[in-house]
Parts: sequence; structure tokens; C-alpha cells
Amino acid sequence: MARADGAGGGQPIRYPSILSTLGADYQQQWADSTHDEIKRVQGSIAQPRHFGEIPAAQQFAAVYQAAVHVYEATLKGIKTDLEAAGEALARAGQEIRARDEVSADAFQQLRSQWSTEGGFTSTQQHEAASQHQQVRDGVQAKVTLEQAAARAEQGGAADDAQAGPDDAADGGMDTGGETPAHG
Repeated sequence: MARADGAGGGQPIRYPSILSTLGADYQQQWADSTHDEIKRVQGSIAQPRHFGEIPAAQQFAAVYQAAVHVYEATLKGIKTDLEAAGEALARAGQEIRARDEVSADAFQQLRSQWSTEGGFTSTQQHEAASQHQQVRDGVQAKVTLEQAAARAEQGGAADDAQAGPDDAADGGMDTGGETPAHG
């Protein structure tokens, strides 16, 4: 079954033939065959008078009529059950198709949303969060830390190059003019 609006990527939706066969064809066949069988039983030529006047034959006729009555009632029940099953299968097939179409519509909506730049919610939220003040403050703090680390690295290399013999004795540590305590 192809959607007229092209949902589902324009591909036709194909359902197993059993859905339509059981839901429609068999339902009608079952109704017809059970109806025919009921009519055959009802139209049976074997009536009690056909068994004759002998008491044993009449008793057999009574048994036969009882069996016909039960058989006919059973066939009517079978007919009702088969019709209900056929209707349920037809409804199930319709429900499957309807739900498939709703699912296809939902995925088509996602497809149209996600096929555009920034259509993902994650992208939208990332972009929005990136604009918050705390993120800008964090970025600035990172830049400041990187600049300080670069200055310290450059300054440490320059200090090492200018270090004299006195600096080597104390490990090159700048103590701010104080003599370190040695224990």
C-alpha cells in the first residue's frame, strides 16, 4: 500500500497477503460455507416420518433429530465464531495499516527536522548553552590560564639561562631575598 502523501520515503508499504486474505476473503468464504452447511442440515430429507412406524425406528429418528439439532446449533456457533474472527482480522489489518501510517508520519516529521542544519535538539541546546555567561567566563579563564602557563614557561626558560653559580647552590629557587632554612 503506497501512501498518497509520500510518507515513509515514498516507498510503498506492502503487507502480507494473509491480512487481506484472512480478513476479507476467508471471512466471506467461511460465512458462505457455514451458511451452506446449515442449510444442508436444515433441508435434510431425513424427517422422523421417513423412518417408518416401527417403535425402534421412531426412537432412532428421535436420536437422529437430536443429533441434527445439536449439529445445527454447533454450525451456527461456528459460523458466528468464524465471522467474528474474520471481522477481528480485518480490523487488525486496518489497525496495522493505520498505526504504520502514524509511525511513518512521526518519522517523516523527525526526518524533516533532522535534515536541516541545527535541526537536532542536541545541536540547538549545545548552541544555546555555549552562549551562557558562565561558559564565556570559563572560556576566558581558560585563555588566562593558558597565557599564564605560557608566560611561566617562557620566563622559566629565561631564568634558567640567566642563572648564576649562587642560584645553582639553592636549586635556582627564588626565595625573595630570604635564605632558605636547611634542616
